[in-house]
Formats: sequence, C-alpha cells, structure tokens
Amino acid sequence: MPASISPDNPVASELSTAESYSAKYKWRWVLVVATLVGGIFFSLFVGKKIYDNEKQSWLNEAKQDAELVTTTFLYWLDGEMQPLRSLATLFFGSQSITESEFRAATEFMEFTETTVRHTSIAYFQQDTDGEFHYTFSTNQGDSNYSLTGPQRELLVSVLNMASLSPQAIVMSPVFLGQNHRLKVYYGTVADNGSIGGVLLTEVDLSRLFQSLQELHQPSGLHLRLAYRGLGDKRVKPDYILGSSSPHKQRVESKLLRAINSQAYWEFYWDILPGYKGGFDATLPLMATISGVLISFLICSVFAVITWQNIHVRRQVELRTSELRLAYDDLKNTQGQLVQSEKLASLGGLVAGLAHELNTPIGNCRMVATTLDQKATEFKQLVEGGKIQRSSVNQFCEDLAEGSTLIMHNSEKADELIRSFKQVAVDQTSERRRRFNLESVVDEVLLTLQPKLKRESCQIDVNIPHYIELDSYPGPLGQVLTNLITNSMIHGFENRDNGTIKISADVQNSQVILNFSDNGVGIPSANLSKLYDPFFTTKLGRGGSGLGMNIVYNIINGVLGGKISIASTVGSGVQVEIIIPQNAPGSLNQGVDRDE
Repeated sequence: MPASISPDNPVASELSTAESYSAKYKWRWVLVVATLVGGIFFSLFVGKKIYDNEKQSWLNEAKQDAELVTTTFLYWLDGEMQPLRSLATLFFGSQSITESEFRAATEFMEFTETTVRHTSIAYFQQDTDGEFHYTFSTNQGDSNYSLTGPQRELLVSVLNMASLSPQAIVMSPVFLGQNHRLKVYYGTVADNGSIGGVLLTEVDLSRLFQSLQELHQPSGLHLRLAYRGLGDKRVKPDYILGSSSPHKQRVESKLLRAINSQAYWEFYWDILPGYKGGFDATLPLMATISGVLISFLICSVFAVITWQNIHVRRQVELRTSELRLAYDDLKNTQGQLVQSEKLASLGGLVAGLAHELNTPIGNCRMVATTLDQKATEFKQLVEGGKIQRSSVNQFCEDLAEGSTLIMHNSEKADELIRSFKQVAVDQTSERRRRFNLESVVDEVLLTLQPKLKRESCQIDVNIPHYIELDSYPGPLGQVLTNLITNSMIHGFENRDNGTIKISADVQNSQVILNFSDNGVGIPSANLSKLYDPFFTTKLGRGGSGLGMNIVYNIINGVLGGKISIASTVGSGVQVEIIIPQNAPGSLNQGVDRDE
C-alpha cells in the first residue's frame, strides 16, 4: 500500500509514495521492454518473410523466362528440320526427282518461308553395295557435304543411321565447323524412285544461339547446354555451351530437359544477380525499418502512459484525506436529500390520488344528488296523494340504477386507493380471475359515463365478445380509466365532441388493445417523458404527473405486457397495448372464476 501522508514531512512522504508506486508498476516497465524486444524481432521476422517472398518471385520470373527461351530454341530447331520433312514428302510422292526439280522445290520453300532463311539440303543416293554418293544439293551456305572432307565420318554415320531409321529424322553429334561455329547434321530417308537415298541438312546452331540471345534471352540468364543421343549410356553428357560447372555468381540454377530428333537436350540455366537489374530488397528493408520504428513508438507511448499513471496515482494519494472529508459531508447531505425526496414523493402521491379519485367520487356525488332530488319529488307525490303505480316503479328503477352506479364507483375508488399504495412495489397481489374483456371495458365506461356526457365525449368500442383473459381486471380497468381521463383532460381541452376509439384482437395468445383519440396530440419532445413520475403539462392545475407512470407500471409489471404510444401535434394519440391472455404469476391462490 502507498505510504500515508505525513503533514510533518511532506517531501519524505512524496518520495516514499513515488518509490512505492515505482515498485508497484515495475512489471509495466518490464512489459515495455519486452514489447520493444518482441516488436523488433517480429519486424525482423516479417522483413525476412517479405524478403524471401520477393526473392522467390524474382527467381520464379527468371525461371519462366528460362522456360520461354528453351521453348523458343526447341521451336526454332524443329523449324530447321521442316524443309527436310517437306522435301522428303516430295520424294515420297514422286516417281523420280531431278536436280532442277529439287532446286525449284527448295527455292519455293524459301519464298514461302515467313522468315528469310537460306535452305541448305543435299541428297545422297545409295548404290547396290550400300555406299552413299553425293548426288546434288542447293549449293547455298557454307555447308560441306563432301564425303572426302573433314566431316566424312559424321556424314557417313548420319547417312547410315537414317537408312536404318526410315520413319525418323536422325541427328549427328554436334561438331565445330568452319569459322568455329557449332553445327549439326539432320538426315532422313528419301528414296528417288527405286534408288535408295537420304536427304541431309546442316543446321548452324551458333546462328540459332546468337539470334536467341539477341531476341529472347534476358541478361542475367547464363545457359549451359548439353546433349546426348537417346541410346548413349554415358553418365555425363557433352556440353556444347558452357561447362558442367555452374557459374560462380549464380543465385540458383534451373534444369530443363527435352527430347528432339533422337537427342536428349539438357538446358542448365544459371540465374545471376544481375538478372533484370538484380533483386530489389527495398520493400523488405522498408518493412523492417517501419516495424522497428512502430515498435519504438508503441513502447514510447506505453512508457509515457505508465509514467502518467504513476504521477496521477501519487496525486490521488496526496489528496485522499481531503476526499475523505468531502465524502463524509456528502453522506450527511445525501441523507438529508433522501428524506426530502421521500416527503416530495409522498406529496406527489397524495396529489395524484386526489386527481384519480376525483372521477369515481364525483360520479358518486352526482348520482347521490340525483337520487336525493328523485326522493324529494317522490315524497311530494306521496304527501300530495298523487302517488301512482308507475311513479313507484319509476322511482324504484331510478333508485336501483343509482345504487348500482354508486356501488361501482365506490368499488373503483377502493381499487384506485389500493393501486396508488402499490405504485412503487410489486402489484401481483391484485385480485386475479378469468373475465371477458368486453365486459370489463363496458364496466369501466359505465363508471365514467356521467363525466363523458358532461364533456360531450363519444367512445366507439369494437371488442369481440369471445376474448377471454386470465389476468387482473382491476389494474386493466385502471389503465383504461387513466387513458380516457388523459384524453378528456389533455386531448380534448377547449374542444367539443371528442371521439375515443377502443378495439382489440387476439394473435398467438396475445391480446392487442388499441386506444386512440382525435385530440390535440402530444409534442414529440414530451413523448419520451410520458412515463416519468410527476411529469405533467398541467402542474398546479390538477395534474400530478402519475397517471401514465401508473399505466406503464401496471402493463409492464402486473399484466406482463408492453405499451407503445405514437402521436403528432394535431392528429391525436394512438396507443397499442399488448398483454398475454394468461398473465404471469401463480393461479393456485386467490383466483376467482367468472362464468
């Protein structure tokens, strides 16, 4: 606990309090440091993840480019063999082909090619001994088809392989030709009539590689190309571009394999740091720096808040004694206010009781005055000897009707008195019974009939006779009385011939009671205050402000329902009351059942 305040040594007291709170909030300082360290590590972790993702995207783009270049090279290589296939088809569909026809066909192919390319194709015939002899060629390019030249062995091997594979195009090993250019022979069987023969073409691989690099190969992609025949059993293939060792600066390598014309090609793509300007690490770096700065900012704010809390606590502790004195004074004042509120509430209840009892007592007085007048008239008839049977019958009827009205209004006054005694308490002790809603409404209107006539107020009732409730008719009648009284006092003020409509319906064991009038209406500012106790617009003129408060408490408490009121100035009031047919509460005690 903080040290107590010493009036003799306030400085020592403040230091003691500061030390106490510093020790108490030590765990918060530990949390600040832990948050800072955790934020830095988390920022580094997120930065590393972003770095890895960005780098992987960069590598994936490089691999896609490598696949594109590889596919392009294979497509071009296949295109170099297309003239060979076309001429082989020409030989296959003809009896014999002369040299002029051969050259005319090659010139036509060159003319129809979409790209400018010099076709270099030679034709070799095979004699009866199986030896091949040069017959004719396109004589274009730097190709050397001489069987006595430096590539004799390659030529002979390709010619022999082609003759043994009549349905395929065969390929020679890659060799270094004139001007140190990589070349390769492709051959296929093409019999000229009854004489066997082979078509042979020389492909300049160096030209393909150069075009590929100029048009498609991005900088930063280093190609190492190897190949071997499909039947080659060697473990290591021959590298025609680069070496078997990866580039020293490579970041990662991508291997692509393909089969083309009896050869197995292996494309080793080394991705270098300079690919497309290199990998951009700006985003990971900015994310890491931002995370660290945010961690510092959060921890700084947390530290300031912690320090402010310590300071505020110290100030609170220094003023505790003053607050204790103020609290004692407040308790004394509160007791006095409570007593005053009780007296004010009692006065309001008395005023409300007088207001609510005015109607039944006034009705009783009016009926009693009428009966007294009737009795005086009847006495004069008796004393004058003019009494008749009809006069006696009429007097008895008036007396019975007046007695009934006095009895109903006195009972109503009794119920009102008991209702006002329970405004702020549970009212479930009201008498509960089964009753007909139409009958209860008629009884309430009967007690109010004299006042309704005096105010020239008309009431239209539309309640089906079959609506039965197991509830509290007394509180329900009080609700109707209060609503009708409010309409006459507030709604029909300075108005003649006011109309009140009461209707009811049953839906899903819920009774919906609708009440409306054509009075002056309620301002929107007063709608939210209707249920407040002692709220009235006629303060000092007979209004206690308890009528609608009593209505609200009865409907929501005793009857277990709900009420809603809608109104605009000049259009009257619409009240909707929804109550269950079976009111909440026990039915085992104090239940009367009406037939």
